[in-house]
Formats: sequence, structure tokens, C-alpha cells
Amino acid sequence: MAAPVNLGQIIDSATGLGESPPPTYDAINAAASSSSSDISDKDVADKAVSDAKEIPSIWFVNFPTQQAAAQQAALKEYTQEIQDYRCWASLIWWRTVYANPQIPQDGSKESIAARSAYAAKVGVHHMKQTPWLAMNVDHNISRQIECQTSEFHFQLLDAVLAGFVGVTPVILQALEGILKSLAKTVDQSVSNTDSKTIVCERYEYVPEVDLIRSYVRLVSFTVTDSMRNVEKAKSSERLVTCTIDYNEYEATFNRKLWGEASDKIEDEQKKVAEDFVDQGTVDCPP
Repeated sequence: MAAPVNLGQIIDSATGLGESPPPTYDAINAAASSSSSDISDKDVADKAVSDAKEIPSIWFVNFPTQQAAAQQAALKEYTQEIQDYRCWASLIWWRTVYANPQIPQDGSKESIAARSAYAAKVGVHHMKQTPWLAMNVDHNISRQIECQTSEFHFQLLDAVLAGFVGVTPVILQALEGILKSLAKTVDQSVSNTDSKTIVCERYEYVPEVDLIRSYVRLVSFTVTDSMRNVEKAKSSERLVTCTIDYNEYEATFNRKLWGEASDKIEDEQKKVAEDFVDQGTVDCPP
């Protein structure tokens, strides 16, 4: 039997080169509301949609359990609150991007890539310090994958989602678009600043208290040049091996704390970035 082809390290837990985000939750909020970000919320949201369509870097993935999905009215109400939070937070992240004088703001591919990567870094940093996301886990993970090329996408997702959700054929199909986006990123890459953030949320029904609860896993990483090897290897059936390094952060969504914060946020700020959030959202079947 032939030895596996080593594809190298295809994603890295390092945040890449380039500008670092503001250091704290409050500092990010302050940067977003600074005088240098004097553009309308709608313009921020429209620019975010345009940049993310060109080079996406943030995704939101919903995983309802079968029990949660059966509670249609309760789940709909709960996920609307999650949507409101994501829209408000996304507006903060992208406003921080467009307010930073160190981030290029022209329409070149290099500048769009820099803005996209910075948004991913700001987003994960902001979420990790958000008061209503109570941390359970925050650590870097390194995993080795060895499989046939035909099984590679399944094995990659299975490794990243281990202990959070089980990967089924329908989930694999739902997430195929994100994997293709990551491969496309390498072709568009102009530097090693390709930071990405995937926000996974699992919704569960707790019958003892008749409530929906959700748990968040943030997966953040930088795509490396070795990702090119994946697409080359997939052109033929062979055994491959590679390393994936990424940061994993898990938290529980505190609905009460978000509700208290939400009451102080203008309704429009929880709606204006809906197109951006919807563009990056994947709903996985239960």
C-alpha cells in the first residue's frame, strides 16, 4: 500500500499578520462608534455585504437538534433573538473595520482581503469577551487527518465539530459551500492574513424547564498556502494526510443578559446588517 501524500498544515491557529483588533469588548465598541467611522449604518452594512461576497471570512452555522426543531414556535422566537444579536454584532465588527485608518479602504483585491481578514479577527475577539456568552472552553487544537481524498471533506468537518455535533451526509452537504469558499480563498490569497471565523450554534430543547437553550462554538484559523494541495490531491483517488491547527472557543448563550442589552439597542441596529448575516448563514437540518 502506497504511503499517504502529506498535504502539510492546511489551516493554522495563528491569526496571521496584519492589524490586531482592539484589545477588549468595550474598546471594539468604542472603535466602532468613533468619529472616524462617520458613515451610516446602512452604508456599513452594504459595504460588508460587498466585501464578504468577494472574499468571505465569517460564517454562522445553525445546528438545531430534532427535539428543538419540534418546538417550532419557541425555536423561531429564540433564533430571532440570535439573529438580532448577530446583526448588531456584525455591524459593530464591520464599523470597526471601516473606522481603522491602518486598514486599506480601496476596491483592490488586496484591500478587500485585508478588510475581510480583519473583520474575522475583530468578530472572534469581540464574541470571546461578550458578556452574554459565558465561556466554557478556549484553547488551540491540533489534529492529524488521514483518509482517502473522497472522504476528506467529511473527515475535516468531523474533526472540527467533534464533541459538538455529529457530521451526517445532510450536514456535509449543507457545509460544502464553506469548504469550497476556503479552497477559493487560496486562489485569491495575496498574503498570509486570511483569517476566518466560523460561528457554530447548537440549539437544544430542555423539557424539564420547557426552554430552548443554545451553545456556541467559535472556530477561528488562518488558511495556509498548503490548502492548494487539497484541491490538487482531490483530482485523483489517493490516501492523504494533513494537519489542522485552529482555535476553539465554546460558550453558552445567556438569553437574559442579551435581552437586557437588546432593550438598550435601537431596533434598526438589529436589522440593518441582516443581508450580511443571511449571506453567511448555513442552516443545517436536525
